[in-house]
Amino acid sequence: MRLTGWDVSHRVGRPSIRFAAAVQICLVMLVGCQQRETPPAEGPAALVALVAYRSTHEVGLVQGTTVIARSAGDYFDYPGSSLVTEDGHFVFARSAGQVAAIDAQTRRITSVQVPGDARVGTGGGSTIVWWESPNRIMQLDLGRPTDGATVRQAVELPRGPASPAPAEPVLIAARSGTVVLARVESAPSPFGGPDTLYAIRRNGSITRLGEVDANTPIGQNSFSPGGDTFAYSRYRRSTNVCGQGGVTLVKLVDGSSRTVDLNRPAPGDGTGSQVSQMWWPADGPLTISYSSWNCSDLSTVVPQSVWQLSGDQWTQTTRDRALQVLDVTPHERAIVVPEQSDQPQTSGALVVDADGQRTTIRPQVGAIALIDRSAG
Repeated sequence: MRLTGWDVSHRVGRPSIRFAAAVQICLVMLVGCQQRETPPAEGPAALVALVAYRSTHEVGLVQGTTVIARSAGDYFDYPGSSLVTEDGHFVFARSAGQVAAIDAQTRRITSVQVPGDARVGTGGGSTIVWWESPNRIMQLDLGRPTDGATVRQAVELPRGPASPAPAEPVLIAARSGTVVLARVESAPSPFGGPDTLYAIRRNGSITRLGEVDANTPIGQNSFSPGGDTFAYSRYRRSTNVCGQGGVTLVKLVDGSSRTVDLNRPAPGDGTGSQVSQMWWPADGPLTISYSSWNCSDLSTVVPQSVWQLSGDQWTQTTRDRALQVLDVTPHERAIVVPEQSDQPQTSGALVVDADGQRTTIRPQVGAIALIDRSAG
């Protein structure tokens, strides 16, 4: 299969609404708790070996090989977005101005409204946070949704250059009391970047993390389990069908950073590469999946596979073609298997592999996460 006019950054970059004019400020209103499709469990559900997933039109919870709770939506798709609250109590995802949340203990489903273009992160415990123009970080406790959303803090970013005027900030990620905002402050490239990143602490301090070395918006990202390091993927596009990817790790205490390029199967500028998925296991190093391809004839050189960071190199962890792999138990893995295609994929089939026996759970899954077993 040959690719024609394939735009790599379009497939995995942030939605184009990022670059539209700022939307009008909308009031945050609670839609109240409601049950949909899945009845509540009789008593708390077991919290061992639960896997959360986000597909294009659904967010759900899997135990073993059974989907025990799910909520449908119009479009769940934000690369790098959080999927589970920091206390492991709720699975959540944003769709068309609403956040669907599933209680991992009771399986009860709640829906709350947020601004239509807001990306949602975690704010500690069961809270979620988002950016609201012109200068506010909002928060809502999914454990107490009837309390509604409140202002977490006001943020005044540095003024930036007079020309061109900086773009509207966008929340990239949030965890452990830190919110990462991105703002395009220089003349934007035709592809949308580069982003300048800021870390906002709960105490109000602001750390400039610098301008991303890329000409496209940052893609996948992840906080370390302790929240002290923020990692993100960047993609420097050279043509419509070629570019090179890498991963930058930033120490949030001082903003210092280092970038690790992706391993390339062949030297030279004729090979393109880009990160597909990124996650940080609780007991392991930063992990990614990525693809590389031959830019001259647009054929995939290496299919999407899983790699872990070891020093300044990436080490392949499994020969499986996969977007994401999580160890659920010593004998069970959850794997997102991309379609067989010459193109790198942004989603795939969620399968559960138990001692080599695979069961397909859901199609078009873009991200999975393991529920914190200490939740409760």
